[in-house]
Amino acid sequence: NGPGQPPILLSSAYDVNTRGASFTFSQALTAPTVLANDLQITNLTTNQTTQNAQSVSLSNGNKTATFIVPPTLSDGNYRFRIPTGAVSGSNGPTNANADQGTWILAGDANRDRTVNFNDLLIVSQNYGQSNRTFTQGNFNYSTDGLVNFNDLLLISQHYGASVPAMVGEDEDRRTEMLGVI
Repeated sequence: NGPGQPPILLSSAYDVNTRGASFTFSQALTAPTVLANDLQITNLTTNQTTQNAQSVSLSNGNKTATFIVPPTLSDGNYRFRIPTGAVSGSNGPTNANADQGTWILAGDANRDRTVNFNDLLIVSQNYGQSNRTFTQGNFNYSTDGLVNFNDLLLISQHYGASVPAMVGEDEDRRTEMLGVI
């Protein structure tokens, strides 16, 4: 953006493996203005705004803010939002909401919005192994990355569950929903 203009959102993404909601802006953000509670977490299925992010970090020359969301979010469609004016750059606060849409579904390893045999297969292929991510069956985000009975139990408790696609969601770009909510 031009001189004297506030930061503008360029892109956003959600990484289920790290629970990180990342927002990249057109200019560096002023570190003291970026706080974990700047992120509004809204479950669009229940229309409830929930708990705060656990932490936030800056990278990419302070242009990217990555918020770590709690592992306890219930299943559903979500909007992660940095509200207008919550963060600032050298030219002042943002003048528009920064949104990222995604979904949370415990046990959905392949991210197809349904817990089924395909997810069970991923758990079985990684069972007993450590240093695994959510998409490899570490559904409880254990610090050692071990895929074990607890992850298998999550599959059994959610087997057959699904989360519907969000309005405006493109099937080919499910994980990169930029400002569609």
